Amino acid sequence: MSYRQLSENEKNDLWDILVTACAEIPDFCKYIKDFGGKASTLLGVLVAAFDIFKSKHEYKRFYQHFEKESRDLIPCSISEKAVKNIFSVVKDHLKKMRTAKKKLSFYYLHKDKWDELSAALFKECREKIGADEISDEPLHAVLDNMVHIILQNNESVSLFTELSDIVKDILDRLKQDGKDIDALKDNVAELKEALDKLVPKYTTYISNAGLPSEFTKSENILSFRNSGIQFRGRENERRDLGNFMKRPGVSVTAVTGPGGSGKSRLAFFFANSLDAAECKCVWLDHSLLKAIVSCTDLSYDKQVLFICDYASQYEDDLKTLIDSMSRTGQNVKFLLLERSAAWFTDFRKRSNIIAELSPEESIELSGSDFTRNECSEIMDDLSKQKYNSAVIPENTKDQIIKKAAELSGESCSVRCLFLLLVTDSYLKGDPFLTMSADELLYNYIEHSKEIVKKEYKKEVIDIGFRVLAYATACDGIKWEDEHPAIQNDLNSIMEHFPDDRYGINRFFGKLSEEDKADTVSALKPDLIGEFLFLHTWLNLTSSRKKWLSALLKQEYSRVFLARCLADWEEKSATLCNMLSEKGNDAEQRINSAKVYNSAVREAHSTEAQMKWLQKIKDLDTDISADILAEYVDAVRYVFEHAKYKSIRAECTNLICAIDFEQYSCESPLLGKALNDAASIYQDNGEYKIAMEYYEKALAIHENVLGADNPNTAAVYNNIACVYQGLDNYNKALEYCEKALTICENVLGTEHPDTATTHHNIAGIYQDMHEYDNALKSYNIAIAINEAVLGADHPNKATTYNSIASLYQEMEQYDNAMDYYRKALTIREKVLGTEHHDTAGTYNNIAGVYKDIGDYDTAKKYYEKALAICETVLGTGHPYTAIAYNNIASVYYYMGDYDKALEYYEKALAIFTKTLGFEHEYTVSTLSAILTIKSELDQG
Repeated sequence: MSYRQLSENEKNDLWDILVTACAEIPDFCKYIKDFGGKASTLLGVLVAAFDIFKSKHEYKRFYQHFEKESRDLIPCSISEKAVKNIFSVVKDHLKKMRTAKKKLSFYYLHKDKWDELSAALFKECREKIGADEISDEPLHAVLDNMVHIILQNNESVSLFTELSDIVKDILDRLKQDGKDIDALKDNVAELKEALDKLVPKYTTYISNAGLPSEFTKSENILSFRNSGIQFRGRENERRDLGNFMKRPGVSVTAVTGPGGSGKSRLAFFFANSLDAAECKCVWLDHSLLKAIVSCTDLSYDKQVLFICDYASQYEDDLKTLIDSMSRTGQNVKFLLLERSAAWFTDFRKRSNIIAELSPEESIELSGSDFTRNECSEIMDDLSKQKYNSAVIPENTKDQIIKKAAELSGESCSVRCLFLLLVTDSYLKGDPFLTMSADELLYNYIEHSKEIVKKEYKKEVIDIGFRVLAYATACDGIKWEDEHPAIQNDLNSIMEHFPDDRYGINRFFGKLSEEDKADTVSALKPDLIGEFLFLHTWLNLTSSRKKWLSALLKQEYSRVFLARCLADWEEKSATLCNMLSEKGNDAEQRINSAKVYNSAVREAHSTEAQMKWLQKIKDLDTDISADILAEYVDAVRYVFEHAKYKSIRAECTNLICAIDFEQYSCESPLLGKALNDAASIYQDNGEYKIAMEYYEKALAIHENVLGADNPNTAAVYNNIACVYQGLDNYNKALEYCEKALTICENVLGTEHPDTATTHHNIAGIYQDMHEYDNALKSYNIAIAINEAVLGADHPNKATTYNSIASLYQEMEQYDNAMDYYRKALTIREKVLGTEHHDTAGTYNNIAGVYKDIGDYDTAKKYYEKALAICETVLGTGHPYTAIAYNNIASVYYYMGDYDKALEYYEKALAIFTKTLGFEHEYTVSTLSAILTIKSELDQG
């Protein structure tokens, strides 16, 4: 059979396998004569693939597309001569890259190369084009647009972009399997056999993704995450994750807890427990997340569980991906791992879609503990894994458990980590009963060095740990990038392993948790990783300031430094002093403020939060709007997450003490600070002051960003909310209409934000009892959401819910029931029957039945809502208390006062504990109880 006789599917399958074989073989045709008549079909495809990539046809077609698209984005004010020169420079640069890189084509580029490519093109344009023809700013803008077109996933180049990635991936995987492409290229049969062992289909990135290998490495000496230590406990959390996976459609949840609490291990164990034939588990790292976000095909043939560790670092890409997935309606789950439960709360607030797709609270590990028997089993696992099953006496086990509890304090979540560290110290013969947490970690790292010394010299180990400590703070460092702070150490490593990249990777694989070809991979920044960094950093001399300066420039490493501050008060004192050093320049002070702002979010107590707030304030020595914005943002965070009224009052006092008039500059950051301050006053019900601050923020945004900027629209919306709270509906409507105009002009008439603004306008009309106008705006919101997000999107259910409430106000109960049921159909289909939003719709339907006097049916739906709340949120959640209240009200109307009293008292106990005595829910519930008791007393 010849190549031409193959079906299209057969050709595609062979293409996937064989195009990779010719990709990196120079002068491929000379090998054809050696094959003779063997494997004629394979040769046919191989030659066809080679001929395609050898020709320039695709290059020319792409360039025609690129020039056509680019010309539409070049301003008319730029002369034709300058335009031609720009195109000439870009074309020559792409040709150079294509030749120099020896890739399939120049399409090897990825979107993370945007800045690099734009800078290179700007430099070459500047050499060829005079500043009198085109100045720097418009030239930058034009080149940025061109780079966007070069790297976008359009149909004419998507195949080549993907194949380039495929080639690199397959070659890397062949090398990992010990296969040398040069040794295989003369033997087609053996080459095909080797390639067949890999996943043969690469039509989407998802086919290529799997759980990370670092979680199963037994030689990993800096982590206890290996196969020899069994997973123990976490029964409730595993059950919650099981329920989460049963929800239909796209769903999001999070597992939260301090560093070292076992979030990753829980997720890994849970993923491994799923049936691989039914569910594909994908562990998202930075590069894979970027790849999937840019991928045009998001359709999968089975359920997918995406797991993302340190999720806060990838928030924007996660929001984009979840938003895209929500439109597909596929069975896709996102499990996010992060230290702060408050982060997940904020993450939901920042996205209506994610709020609809996720429970209100994360699965929190900080309160879950291990039984004595589970602790004993963990100790035995470690003994078996590392110490030839040495016997640990039962009384010694009790001492170890007590010591681990002492070191972990109230945080049950890190008890397992300290249990392992104490057990390890005991098995090594250290005086574990008198050792501090610092000593345990220090001795563990030193013990790890001793193990590695069997294979490497002390000098290279010390250098390696310095590089690893830096890489830990940066989430890995790429070899090809320049790292001035540690370049000397990197050069020394290269000298120790001349021309031996595999040897370097293996060395760092021994020191860290993973072994990647293109990076020094970081130790995961939990407690051990943070300690390794601080321990190394504190022992640096001349390099310390250089390290700090480099780390402050990166967002990821700033968050890492904040975690060090939060977790290691004494050991991080030197770091704190350097961050607050008086001689620091303005840029360093601003970046230090960002570190302290992150530390506020990582802090383990309100006292610590206030400490870091003061640190930010102390940095503002020259009236900096940048530092002010960080300070107000941090205060707002503490205010919004405060458990007690006194903390909210303290935060309000901190905002009151700021003299905003000192900051005379008109900066968007000053506008942001004013906007954040206004939101605090608004939440306190101080509408007049909130309005003053919003108007000042608005003036800055209009002057600096312009009247048609989405940030300006956001302030208009905030002002509208204040007017709505003041019952000044005409003014609220006026500002909402301004926001709508911006959304339509900038984002388009069919955009989710535009739909949300229509929904807000409808809510104002509803408060004004202008039901026809409200209904009109709600329907516009529905039409947009259906066009953009699909027929079954949760946003559409939200609007249906609002329309139903409108009809309920109008006492048109049949219409109200119709729309509540439409909302319920979507929520049951997309969110599942055990989601709190589904429970909310059951609750609303019950309300209609109660309004029409059908109390038995109302009670049935209230009970369905209560069952979901108790299962999903627990018996101590305020939403569960609201459900108790609703059932109590039905019993009251039915005349069953004893039952009503029983449920009201359940609700009161929860409200008192979670919201306090002064909250309106607590007061109204207590009032209902007193009313019933009064009526009972009167007979």
